[in-house]
Amino acid sequence: MMGQLATIARAEWRLWLRSRLALGALLIFALLLISTSVVTALRMSEAHHERTEQQAGAEATFLSQPDRHPHRMVHYGHYVFRAPPPLSMIDPGVDSVTGQSMFLEGHRQNTAMFADVRASAELGGFEELTTALVYQLFLPLLLIAIGHGLIVREREENTLVPLLAQGVTGMQLYAAKWVALAGASLALLLPLAVMCAVAIGRGAAPLASAGVVGLYAAYLLVWCSLIVLVSSTARSRSLA
Repeated sequence: MMGQLATIARAEWRLWLRSRLALGALLIFALLLISTSVVTALRMSEAHHERTEQQAGAEATFLSQPDRHPHRMVHYGHYVFRAPPPLSMIDPGVDSVTGQSMFLEGHRQNTAMFADVRASAELGGFEELTTALVYQLFLPLLLIAIGHGLIVREREENTLVPLLAQGVTGMQLYAAKWVALAGASLALLLPLAVMCAVAIGRGAAPLASAGVVGLYAAYLLVWCSLIVLVSSTARSRSLA
């Protein structure tokens, strides 16, 4: 059984390597991933440097005050800046929404300030294309492009009956097609795993980094299951 699954999966991978559609979609995904990863990493590195300098300046200003009563010192206030964490090179998170600094003062509870979303045009959350968005939005589209015909293609090309005649059951065929698509999706997660490893080297928690890779893997495997399901129920590739 395992040999049949591996044979069908390898045949699917060879077909994708010969497909201009699959190679073109993969090239577009690679270009998007490289460009967004570099831009996001540079932007977060610059933000980290700027906020670290601003925090140092705020602390120097606060400590340079003349001797005075502690209560007056509290009312004078103090700025704190949130530096981007190492994993922000993948996904900046809610940093652009919640703000990047806060003014602390006695008897008052201030909110965070200088949120990028409030200062930018309303673009529905897509004003910044990040590595996370590429994996969340564009990689599923790539999987749909290469996997929409996994089952229905066999039916259209009249190769389904010969496969079943060789002793391959329907469930084995579905499993082999799913393994082929899942293997491709997990292979495309390798750049994300490398970025998480780099983030760990910069101080990110290993458990959090592993959780990022695991959650994205689960997300893509769900997409693979949906694609195989739709391909098995569609009447033609144009409807899949």
